[in-house]
Amino acid sequence: MSQPLYTVIGATDGPGLPVFLQLVKQGHAVIGIGRSSKKIDAITHYLTEQGATNYQLLQADFEAAADLPAAVLPTTHLISASRPTYLDAFLDQCQQLDRVVSIGSARIYTHFPDERCRQMQHMQTRVLACEPPGTVIHPTLIYGGTGFNNIERIESIAGLTPFIPLPQKGKALIQPVHVIDVAKATLSSVLSAETAG
Repeated sequence: MSQPLYTVIGATDGPGLPVFLQLVKQGHAVIGIGRSSKKIDAITHYLTEQGATNYQLLQADFEAAADLPAAVLPTTHLISASRPTYLDAFLDQCQQLDRVVSIGSARIYTHFPDERCRQMQHMQTRVLACEPPGTVIHPTLIYGGTGFNNIERIESIAGLTPFIPLPQKGKALIQPVHVIDVAKATLSSVLSAETAG
């Protein structure tokens, strides 16, 4: 049996970055996919200094299965920490998937669905239909990573008004979660088949 191949979509920031780095550190064969060449260069420099050789970082921005780099086709463990629409191409082309874990958002439960919400619902349906079923993690309010300014936005609103509107009169559970905690939950899910479904 060949060595598992882990692919992380969105490996250059947010929860995808610590997931990617931890898989590399654990010695797994890993492909990271990101859109920013500057971030890819910075991560490559860091991993080169660490002596890591068990990874590839690819710059890709794709929507269709035909756009997938050939290197990812033998992926066995897929982690999606990016746009929900990117996952379709992988699920359509990668035939050796043993595990699929996707990071969504609690936004999927909104009473006011928009296009992004519909994309997440579609992504969740696809992941749960995998064989074996995948895992979808829907964190509420991520903070602490690059590109996550949720807490800062709340602070800026608080500075503009003497009151802060709270969903469902303050009874809704919208609990901030640190990006590292989301990454740990993602790693636990991808490394353990018991989380399937």
